Parts: sequence; C-alpha cells; structure tokens
Amino acid sequence: MGIWNKSLLAASFVAMMCGSALAQDKPFEGVQLKMLGIGDTSVTRLAKITSEFEEQTGAKVQIDMLPYPGLIDKIIIEASSDNPTYQLLWVDSPWVGMLGEAGALQDLTDYAKRDAAEIGLDDIIPVQLQENSWQGALLAFPASGMIWHVNYRQDLFDDADEKAAFKAKYSYDLAPPSTWQQFHDIAEFFTRKKGDKLAGKVLEQDFYGNAESYSRVQGAITHDYFPDHARVRWGLLGSGNRPLRHDG
Repeated sequence: MGIWNKSLLAASFVAMMCGSALAQDKPFEGVQLKMLGIGDTSVTRLAKITSEFEEQTGAKVQIDMLPYPGLIDKIIIEASSDNPTYQLLWVDSPWVGMLGEAGALQDLTDYAKRDAAEIGLDDIIPVQLQENSWQGALLAFPASGMIWHVNYRQDLFDDADEKAAFKAKYSYDLAPPSTWQQFHDIAEFFTRKKGDKLAGKVLEQDFYGNAESYSRVQGAITHDYFPDHARVRWGLLGSGNRPLRHDG
C-alpha cells in the first residue's frame, strides 16, 4: 500500500495508522480518505473493516477498486495531478520505483521504525520490505506477501528403495530440494509410467514427479509462473538446468 506524498491528508493518515496517534478518542473525527486499489482479496479484506477503523479513529475511508489491467494508468494520472483524488493507493511492487522516482509516494521509513513493535515489522520477510522501497526509502507497506513453498511426499522420500535408487542415479541423497537442479532431478526421478513401481507398489496410472497450481487470474503468469520456472525451463541459468519436460 502506498500513500501520496502530495497531500497533507496523506501525512495525517500515516500518523493515524500509528499507535501513538490513537492515544485520544477518535483523533481524526471528520477526516475522509479515499483509497484506490485492486479488486482482489488484498483490498477487499480491508473494505470489511473500514467501519471498525472509523469507530476507533473517527476517519472515514472510501475504497474504490479497479481490475489490475488499467490500474497503473489510473495511478499515473493521479501522480501527475496537483490535486489527486486519492490519498491511499494499492501499488504493485514493480511500480514502486517508478512512483518513487517521481516523488509521488510518502516515505514511510521513520513511521515503520517508530512503530515496529506494534505493526510487527520483524514478522515481515526483509525482501518484501526491500521490494517496496526505492533509494533506501520504504514507500509502500506490504499488503499481500506472496510466499512460494514446496510440499513433498515424505512417505516417498523416506522409502528405503526410492532413496537407494535416487542415490545410485544422481550420486547424492534424496532430500527436499535446495537448488533448481535438485528440483529438476527429483521431478524427473519420481515421474513414472502406468505399470512402473513406486515405493514398492505397481502404479495403476501415470505418476508425475511435480505438480503445480496456478490461478486463472490476471497476473498469474507473471507473479507465479515466470519467477519460478522460466529461467529453468528455458535454460537461462546455464548448462545443466534442463527443462522439466521435454515433450514441448
């Protein structure tokens, strides 16, 4: 989430988010704020608590939501205005540098440090703060941290025969992957055809050594697929990082 640098009201809202400003009852009675955001759960969940926020602070918040396509165009128009309509923004992390270079966003660094304990700053993965920063200034606060993780079948990884076969083929112990090459090796190793054995049992259907789930929403191809596998599948990490599939 970003906060406009051009509006005095934006600076007031920064203070409003901090615990020290809430010492008095409803210190921002009569203040009205408008937020422009994407129409997904990172913003819709905020819309549900605006009434609670108003009850605690006195400030009213109106949230306007747009689809991802076209949102940055609207934000750029706002950034070029001397009298922007919105004081709060949902910004995608790749936009932070552009808006930061234009001086459009409020620097949140000092506020975040001051209220680190209350907002749980240490609970946020450092890279998420880094990607919301520009030239050393925190210009947006993470609203939707995306964490990718790998789940694996422990029963297969613990099977003595599978462990021995993997060690014989790849010359290292079977374990959860810590490199893309290991990820590829494990996916390749556990891919079996119907009739093959897996952990001592004959397979009644094909078994895939890797399965991934991507959402059918705008941005999934860039947020999910490309960061994970484009470099590996297209061999951009150098020799040895072969595509996970060879059937085209």
